[in-house]
Amino acid sequence: MLRNFFFIVGALIFFTIINVDYRMRIIPLICLLVLNSCNSASIISTDAKRLTATDTIVIPYANAIHWRYYYHPLFKKEIVTFIDGNKLELVVMNTHNFKLFSIPLRPVIRKINSSYLPECSYVIDSTSAILNFSNDQGKFYEINRNGELIKVLQLKDNRADKKNEVYLYSKMMPLPTQPKNGTTLFYCNYSPKFPDFEDYISDVSVRNRKFSDGLVLLIELTDTSIQIKKALGKYPSGYINSSNYYYYEPDYCLTQKNQIIDLYPSLNLLGFTNPEGKTTFNNIQSRFIEKVNHFDINHLQDYNYIFKYTYENNILVYILPSYSQKSFYLISTKPAKYLNPDGYTTKSVTEVTNSPWVLTQINEQLGTINEYEFQPGLYSKHYLFSAPQEKLFMLNLKLTEKNKNKYLTFVGFKISQ
Repeated sequence: MLRNFFFIVGALIFFTIINVDYRMRIIPLICLLVLNSCNSASIISTDAKRLTATDTIVIPYANAIHWRYYYHPLFKKEIVTFIDGNKLELVVMNTHNFKLFSIPLRPVIRKINSSYLPECSYVIDSTSAILNFSNDQGKFYEINRNGELIKVLQLKDNRADKKNEVYLYSKMMPLPTQPKNGTTLFYCNYSPKFPDFEDYISDVSVRNRKFSDGLVLLIELTDTSIQIKKALGKYPSGYINSSNYYYYEPDYCLTQKNQIIDLYPSLNLLGFTNPEGKTTFNNIQSRFIEKVNHFDINHLQDYNYIFKYTYENNILVYILPSYSQKSFYLISTKPAKYLNPDGYTTKSVTEVTNSPWVLTQINEQLGTINEYEFQPGLYSKHYLFSAPQEKLFMLNLKLTEKNKNKYLTFVGFKISQ
């Protein structure tokens, strides 16, 4: 029951205009972010109205699941990947020239008789991809450009110090700098899996075991095998010991040196994990990001309480690098007044998925450069990607809605460094 509860709430908060396949695994509500300035950079506050739109592009898809932006080591380009749940395609876009190609998923889904969309996916090159499904996490399926099954790779857990089984989450990203032995290395977020592992919000002992395992997995892919090498990073002590916070799944991005910058929900911390696995924690300089209020676990099944809690706290959602990696973008909700007391029957209901939000730009030293405020209803805080000339593209909700096919319509903005 707890799994279903978090799934519903997570879907409500994560997706504003895109319909989600509700057969997917649970996604906790939102991601919260962590950041600390390592220098004395001054904060420059500005309104989003001061941003100047440079161009608009339309992606001929109306449904996007598992939206990912990262550097592809083989293409040597930043790309966007997502799964279109309507067309059943794995889509790839080169953010340098906006060219797209897709790989159909229907053939392999039929072949393995799956009722689920892929949980994890990675486009190996322009001809093939590997997929992992939530109901069959021990296997990866390699498919060709036509979506036909090439081979099945059994996932082997070769960690020297493994204590628990693992449950893979959807964010599987290749290391920008790869070894030269023909293998491909990934980071993948995950949860250790053991009896009652889903009770981490209400049970401190379960939480302690869950968050003592590691932050991400290092996974190695070869032509004939896929294996878990080790777990890297660690969670802050507040995640392990505190009983008065609500857990949101962390988001992370990678630097060109294979470092991980990750967000820790409910604690307003930024983590920095090096390739050796050592993690340091920092705060963020921002007038918008405040201490998150304590969560009352007695209201764990109270939807209206959770909606109100989410809307009235700043929730840090995503982090992504600029195209040049000279800066990074943090996306968080902005606290706002939750208007309706009942959550369901009044016409004045506050739209939880459409809260005001803030884009915070930080430099390589984790100092704040700019902050841009966005009012709800125009740009989505969930679908963004970087492009050359330090442009940041954001999904425009109104232009997408006006498109006769409801295709995803993005507006690009020049972001000063």
